[in-house]
Amino acid sequence: MSPSPAVILRHDKGSGRALLFLHGWLMSGRVWGEQLPLADRFRVLTVDLPGHGESHWPSFSYDDSVQSLVELLDSLAIEKVCLIGWSMGAQLALQMCRTAPERLSGLVLVAGTPLFCMADDFPHGLPRAEARSMELRIKRNLQKASGEFFSLMFSAGELQRGDLGRIAATLLARLPDLQIAAESLHELIHTDLRDVLPAIEVPALIIHGSDDKICLPGASRYMADRIPFAEMLPFEKVGHAPFISRAGQFNSAVAAFAERLP
Repeated sequence: MSPSPAVILRHDKGSGRALLFLHGWLMSGRVWGEQLPLADRFRVLTVDLPGHGESHWPSFSYDDSVQSLVELLDSLAIEKVCLIGWSMGAQLALQMCRTAPERLSGLVLVAGTPLFCMADDFPHGLPRAEARSMELRIKRNLQKASGEFFSLMFSAGELQRGDLGRIAATLLARLPDLQIAAESLHELIHTDLRDVLPAIEVPALIIHGSDDKICLPGASRYMADRIPFAEMLPFEKVGHAPFISRAGQFNSAVAAFAERLP
């Protein structure tokens, strides 16, 4: 019996231009439930990244993830995709721009950042002490830390309380194990992808909530200023997950962008 792949294909629906959705830290392909109706116009692919969701891969790295994504595209006979990455998935999308740019037709970066922690020449990240605290909290109690992380995802009044409970139950239903959570957080915190931005040759749509407390909005403006064919689309009074709280607006923006791709 051949070993199971690192990346698990969760959905492959519709036909036409392929849209590949990459989820964020601690999550799985389940986060893209509101985007499945896009399969009426496109081929919609969602995945569970290594060690997340239904993937039982024992380790996590951006390099292994990109390699497995390319292998998945090969197995599906898909030459190029429009890649939609959210949060950690946005960093993974940038990594794919670095190592497999020929597989991309377009790029959508959602609540992303090329550098998670602030630096002397990059004020658009979180303080490094805050990132270190996050690493310690997940080692003490992953379930509690994931709940704290979820509580930061939405701004006040962005969703009704009942909706928050339902979404939390869906997104946090199956957490990765502690090793995967720690390894993926390490990649997120310690990866610097700023050098990739000027070399991106495909059209890019950059979406960011104005009230995002996890990946700061300034990081998306930084990327939009440096990616040659980028357009910035802010979502006002929205936090870290605009594709959930403003699904209709998000889907319309992604569809319009994908239809303009050459």
